[in-house]
Amino acid sequence: MPLVLVQSGQLRYLQAVIDGLTLSVFPFQNDRTPRVTDTVDMYVEASFSGYAGALPLSTWAIPSLRNGRAVSNAPPSIWNHNGGPIDNNLFGICIVDELNNLLLVERDSRAPVLIRPVNPSYSYQGVLTCAAEFTG
Repeated sequence: MPLVLVQSGQLRYLQAVIDGLTLSVFPFQNDRTPRVTDTVDMYVEASFSGYAGALPLSTWAIPSLRNGRAVSNAPPSIWNHNGGPIDNNLFGICIVDELNNLLLVERDSRAPVLIRPVNPSYSYQGVLTCAAEFTG
């Protein structure tokens, strides 16, 4: 039988996760479908002109319940092309901890997204949710 995490527990659990991690996010440019066994070295970080590197995911909203699940949003992370000569096709984002351990990967449903002077920005808004059941 699964362990049930009640709603008040979801809120506290998600807050503890947010408080306990130093996270950053970067877009990746290789055409890869994420798998649970992936490591950070399997993803090629963006390199388009003006790319400012991984951005911190340090400010998360206080978790709230949505449709019976604890949810927290981060402000949008935005990367801008500066008009230089290097373009990238982007396929999604990687979220890493302070030791560059890969924690979360998301493939962009629009992939590939071409970042160039006429399409000069790429953004991501982190959303964490908490599962209501854990099985052992």
